[in-house]
Amino acid sequence: GPHDSPFSPPADTWRPDIVSLNDGKLYGVDLRFSSPAEGKLCTHVLPFVGEDSLRDVGTPEVALDRFVELIGAFWNENGFGVPGGNAGTLEKTRVKTVDGVTYYLYETSKPRNLIAAAVTDGQLYVINAAANDRQWAAGEANLRAIVDSFYVPP
Repeated sequence: GPHDSPFSPPADTWRPDIVSLNDGKLYGVDLRFSSPAEGKLCTHVLPFVGEDSLRDVGTPEVALDRFVELIGAFWNENGFGVPGGNAGTLEKTRVKTVDGVTYYLYETSKPRNLIAAAVTDGQLYVINAAANDRQWAAGEANLRAIVDSFYVPP
């Protein structure tokens, strides 16, 4: 239904931000939540042509380069793709498979970002959680749980 969401919604302290899909900067953003105490969350769905799975794209690092190209301004909003390296340092990548769908998970520092991505049916699905150091200290466990819960039906 209209309230189904691809991840477990955050607690009541999180507020959904209404985002226009045609404001020129955030093409394709589906949901944005923010919490002054814990950070920001965005989910994104974009057309993804040519590969049926992230495994076909390449390693998590190669795929991340593709996302930056595809998503452009969305990453700028969250510190990605900004000249001068505001994208943060890639600390960890992880691959998991759920119901036959491959997910790539990323963690960056400076700034803190947790990202999960999956490709299915010609669409790229991405969730990004971003936090400053103070928010990370308060919200790390919650942010990890939300990003880990990201699920795209096969």
